Amino acid sequence: MKLDQLDTPSLLIDRERLLKNLADMQRYADSYGVQLRPHTKTHKMPAIAKLQLQQGACGVAAAKTGEAESWRKMACRMSLSPMRSSASRSCGASPRWPRAA
Repeated sequence: MKLDQLDTPSLLIDRERLLKNLADMQRYADSYGVQLRPHTKTHKMPAIAKLQLQQGACGVAAAKTGEAESWRKMACRMSLSPMRSSASRSCGASPRWPRAA
């Protein structure tokens, strides 16, 4: 297919550049001894999340329970990234989360 035959808007991804960027980011995290857990909002694409996991990411993160459940069904390792409300941010308060058992 030629570019002028695509419906607009269309998303085009340079696969080589994507793979290089994923590898570079994982290498950066590895060089600092930290685990990379990219957020789903960055791309919202399960195929890219799976590439991130293949590169060495320890999982993917989501802000909403529904997102995490959807991604988990696609066999992605998930974690939630709880967000403080705007009221708690403006007051400088930190959220209180239950302790893990």
